[in-house]
Amino acid sequence: MSATPSPAPGSFGTLLRRHRAGSGLSQEELAYKSGLSVRAVADMERGRTARPHRRSVELLAAALGLPESERLQLERASRLHHAKRAAEPGQRQAATMTDAPESRLQRPGAPVVPRQLPAAARHFSGRTAELAILADLVDRASDRAPGTVVISAIGGLAGVGKTALAVQLAHQVAGQFPDGQLYVNLRGYDTAREPMPAAEAIRMLLDAFEIPAGRVPAGPEAQAGLYRSVLADKQMLILLDNAADAAQVRPLLPGSPGCLVIVTSRSRLEGLVAVDGAVPLSLDVLTSTDARHLLCRVVGDARVAAEPDAAGQLIEGCGRLPLALVVTAARAATRPGLPLAAVASELVVAAGRLDALQAAGDPAASVRAALASSYQHLSPEAARMLRLLGMHPGPDISLPAAASMAGLSAAQTARDLAELADASLISGDGAGRSSMHDLVRLYAAEQGSRNDTEAVRHAARTGLFDYYLHTAAAAMDVMFPAEAHRRPRLPPAASSGPRTASPFGSSPARARAWLDAERSNLTAVAAHAADNGWPEHTAALAETLFRYHNSAGFYADARVINASACRVARLAGDRVAEGKALIGIGLADLGQARYQEATDNLRHALSLFQRAGDLAGEARALANLGLAESRQGRYQQATGQYLRALALHRQTGDLVAQAYTLENLGYAEQRRGRYQQAAGYLREALTLCRATGDQRGEAHCLTNLGDADRRQGRFQQAASYLEQALLLCRATGDQLGEARSLACLGEVDRQQGRYQQAARHFEHALTLFRQAGNKAGAAEALKGLGLVLRAAGQFAPGPPAHAS
Repeated sequence: MSATPSPAPGSFGTLLRRHRAGSGLSQEELAYKSGLSVRAVADMERGRTARPHRRSVELLAAALGLPESERLQLERASRLHHAKRAAEPGQRQAATMTDAPESRLQRPGAPVVPRQLPAAARHFSGRTAELAILADLVDRASDRAPGTVVISAIGGLAGVGKTALAVQLAHQVAGQFPDGQLYVNLRGYDTAREPMPAAEAIRMLLDAFEIPAGRVPAGPEAQAGLYRSVLADKQMLILLDNAADAAQVRPLLPGSPGCLVIVTSRSRLEGLVAVDGAVPLSLDVLTSTDARHLLCRVVGDARVAAEPDAAGQLIEGCGRLPLALVVTAARAATRPGLPLAAVASELVVAAGRLDALQAAGDPAASVRAALASSYQHLSPEAARMLRLLGMHPGPDISLPAAASMAGLSAAQTARDLAELADASLISGDGAGRSSMHDLVRLYAAEQGSRNDTEAVRHAARTGLFDYYLHTAAAAMDVMFPAEAHRRPRLPPAASSGPRTASPFGSSPARARAWLDAERSNLTAVAAHAADNGWPEHTAALAETLFRYHNSAGFYADARVINASACRVARLAGDRVAEGKALIGIGLADLGQARYQEATDNLRHALSLFQRAGDLAGEARALANLGLAESRQGRYQQATGQYLRALALHRQTGDLVAQAYTLENLGYAEQRRGRYQQAAGYLREALTLCRATGDQRGEAHCLTNLGDADRRQGRFQQAASYLEQALLLCRATGDQLGEARSLACLGEVDRQQGRYQQAARHFEHALTLFRQAGNKAGAAEALKGLGLVLRAAGQFAPGPPAHAS
C-alpha cells in the first residue's frame, strides 16, 4: 500500500498549512471557523483534493484572516494545483478514488459520507468538449446566489452515453464535494418497471446517510423536508440517473448552494430548465474520431490500424452509438482471430426491428444491429440465459435466482453469466449480482418471445418465483421462528435449480441480509406475479413477508405487495385472502400514521373474516384494531378490542397470537395506571412465550413486568426481571428491547439513590435509542439522566421564570 505523497514545496497544501501554523490554529479549529469538515481541511493540506472548491478556498482565507495579497496567492496556488493534477493521466479520477484507507473507514460517531457513484465506464472515450462545459458549470456553482442549484440536465438518444458522461464527470470533480456523492437510478425509461416515485427516491437518498427508520417521518413532504435539512450546508454531488420528467426530479433538488445535481434523461426536461435554472446539454452520437478512439481502446490500436476501412464500416454500422459500439467491439476483442471486416458485415446482415430506439432518419444507428451481432455469437446456453434474464421483473438478479430460473446448476449458471458479462450484455456489481441495461433487456425479451415456447417461458418464471418465495420463507423461519406456523405452507418448488434445506443456517443476520438485498426484487415479483398468472405466489409472498416489513418499517413495500394480493383475492372471490391482505395494508397505513385509512382497512378485513366464518382472521383484525386505538392513546378502547381478540385466539388455540395479545393488553393497562391487572396479563404472556420459544416476546414481557414492579416500589423484583430481559435482548440482537430494559434499570437505581449506576444505565440506553432513531425513547432516557444529575447535585436550575 503506497502512502499519500506529501505536497510539493510551494503547493496549495503547503501554503495552506503554513498559513494555518502562522495563525496558531489546529485543523479542527480551522475547520470550525471556516464551516468545512476536518477531513476536507486535512485532504487539502495533504494534496489529496484534486481540485479545491473555489468557495472552500474563500472560506479558508476568511477564517485565516488573510490580507488581499495572500488570499489571491492562495487562490492562484489552488488553480495551479488543479492544473498540475489535471495534466497527469488519470489523476483527476484517481484523486477521488484512492484515498488512504483511513479516510474511507467511517469513524464511530463521525458524519456519514456517502460514496455512491457507480464505477466509471472502463472504455470511456471522447466527450472532451462536453466535459469542459460541465467542469465549467462546477467552477461557477460557488458563484451562485444562496438557495440556487446548478443542474446539468444531460439528454440524448438511448445508448448515446448520457450516464457514462455523467459518471465520468462525477468522478473527476468528486474531490470538490467533501461531504459525499449520492446516486439513484430513477427508472424513467425502464422497460420493465414504472418510474421511481420521488418519495421512494428521497427515502433511498436518506438511507445513504444511515438514518434509522424510526427517525424518518411517515409522510412524503416531511421526508422531503428531512432530505433538504440533511443536505443543508453540505457540499455534495447528487447524480440522478434516467429521469422521466421534471416533476420527478424537482422534489430531489436540495436547497444548499454547495450542492451540484447532475440529471440524465432521454427527455429535454424543459420545465427543469425554465423553472429551476437547469443548464441543458444534449448529446449526439460520437464523432468518427472519438468513435475510433473508443474502438481502439477495446480491441487495440494495432487491430484497428490493420483494418482501417473495416473499422470505419463497423463504427458507422453501429451508428457511432457508444452502447452499440462497446457491445460489438467487446465481441471482437474476445475473438482476436475474427477480422473486423467480418464483424462489420454482420452488422448489416443483423439489422433488426428496435425501431423506436433507432436514430430518426438513420437506420444504421440501430442498437438492435449491435446487440444481434453479439447475441448470434453467444453459445446456445448463454443465449438462452440472456433470453430468460429479459423476463426478470426486478432491478438485478443473484446467481441462485438465475440458476432457479434456468433450472441449472450454480456452476453452469456462473459460466453462462460470465459469458454474457464478457460480451458486455450484463454487468456485475462484484457481490454476485448482475444487472442489464434497459435496451439489452428489451432486446433479450424480444428474442425470448420469438425463440422460446410459452411453456418454456412459463416454467422459467415459475422457477424464479418459487426461488424467491421459498427462500423468503426460509429467511423468515430463521428470523421469527415462533411464527413459522402462522405463515403459509408452501408446495414443493417446481424448479430443478440449486436448493438447500437451510440456506442461512441458524443466523438471523444472514437471513436479514438476504431479505434486505432482495427487497426490491421481492416487491417487483409480487406485483408481476399478480398480473401475469401466478396469484398464489403473490398471496404467499404477502403473508410470508408480513413480519419483516412491519418490524423493519418497510411500509411502502408492504403496501405494494399487499395491494397486489388484495387485487388477486378479489378477482378470485377469496374473502379470507382479501382480509389478510387488507390487514397488511392497514398496518402499513398505521406505520405511516394514516390512522383513519388503517382503521377503515382493518374494519373491512374484520367484516370479511366474519362473513367467511374465519375465527383466526377475525381475532387478528380485532387485535390490530386494538393496536390502532393504542397508537392514538385510546387505551380503554384498545383494551376492549384486545379482550375480544384474546377470546377468539383462545378458541383457535394459537398460543403465539395469545401471547402477543396479552402483552399488548398488559401495555395498555400499564398506560392506564392499572399495574396489578397489567402484571397479570404480562405473566400469562410470559408463560406462553416460554412455552413457544419466543425469546423476543419473553424479553418484552420481562421488561414490562419489571417496570410495573418498579412503579409499585418492588425494586428488587423489578431489577431481577429487567436483568433477565437484558440478557435475552442481547442474545437475540433486540437493540430497542435492550435500550428499554436499560432505561427501566436506570429508574430502579435512581429511585434507590444509586445515582452513578443509574447514570450509566441511562447513558447506555440513550446511545442505543439514538442509534435506532427512537426519539421517544431517547427523550425518556434524557429525562431520567437529568433527574439523576439533579438528585446528585450536579445540576443547578436556572432562575425561576416569571410571567410577563
